[in-house]
Amino acid sequence: MSCWEGVTMGSVSNIHHLVQYCFDINQPDLCSIFLDTIVKATERYIPHEPFVKLANTIVFQLSRLNAAEHPKVDQLLKLTKCTTEHTVQHWSHFSRPCNSNICELVDLCINVDHWSPCITIFNALLQVHGGIHHFRKVFHLYLPLVAPLKGTLAKYSISMACERFGSFFRRIISIYLVFHLTPKTPPTIWPTIPTGSAGCGVCTHCKDLDTFIKGELSEKRFQAVKKIRTHLEQEIYRARIDHIVSGKTLTDSSPHVLILKRKPQIMAQIAWRELRSEARAVVARVAEGDMLKAVMLERYDDVLQALEGTKPFTFKGNLTIPSSVLPGPGQAPPSSHPAPSGAAKTTAASPAGGSPGGVKRKRNDTLVSEPRPVKRMV
Repeated sequence: MSCWEGVTMGSVSNIHHLVQYCFDINQPDLCSIFLDTIVKATERYIPHEPFVKLANTIVFQLSRLNAAEHPKVDQLLKLTKCTTEHTVQHWSHFSRPCNSNICELVDLCINVDHWSPCITIFNALLQVHGGIHHFRKVFHLYLPLVAPLKGTLAKYSISMACERFGSFFRRIISIYLVFHLTPKTPPTIWPTIPTGSAGCGVCTHCKDLDTFIKGELSEKRFQAVKKIRTHLEQEIYRARIDHIVSGKTLTDSSPHVLILKRKPQIMAQIAWRELRSEARAVVARVAEGDMLKAVMLERYDDVLQALEGTKPFTFKGNLTIPSSVLPGPGQAPPSSHPAPSGAAKTTAASPAGGSPGGVKRKRNDTLVSEPRPVKRMV
């Protein structure tokens, strides 16, 4: 095994064969050599693949092992935990984590039955500062991650509401609602958007005018001679739609231009309806129905009210998922692999001294949105 001391990154692809060999010669404790050597060989560029291969291969071999014949099984289980923690610690330094890497690491945590590093992974993803950065991460990282992460959980028949995953999904929804939906929710929600009809119904210009009044465009321009502009102005006056549009004439071109603009408060209601449709789709992309209720817990009703525009969504908690978070009643995740007979089962508790490192926070990230009254027009 001394030849392994000169390991290069090109040889780590064979690590599972070496682990297999250690088990074949009845010396599985030699696997500890691989961890120390890989750490030394990867001090500069720190890829996570060798650690994932090492831990997963040991777990697979342990599932086939009779613990009574190998008293060092506990040591190997500890090795898989240390390997997992080391992998996650180095991964957290990546500035642009790939979704496949994230899911691979989560899969590793589940496979070795060591769940604490999942909190380190999720807190690294949540470590951003400022609303604009939260907004960008929602669409460029969090939402694209949802489907593959749920797929990883489904592989082990784990509910997405199971802590620590529920805390992460809950924060994704909260970040979106606080930084994107709430600031753009009008103080008053109208049950309907005012509309009307205008024009003589005969000429082309009046037909365009009527289409504009009944539509949702913010502005319509009519560049026409004075006779046509006057005709349009008269039709607008007769239609009594000054609560819907306002108009003015630009005289810096020939012929002059009559500009009609929909009232800002009406455009705000139109924009809100579009945003509400988007928000419902975003939330449903994470969870919907009973699963949304299970994920959001006591904030479920607040989410529904925010999506209706009747109550701004606020979140004054800390974005950091505490290391003490545990599965709730009925949420305990199933064991991801069979424990060897007589072997001590690994736990999700953090090692002495706190949760695994890798994420140093300069300050606590909190979501704070001041509540404001929302009136619904009747």
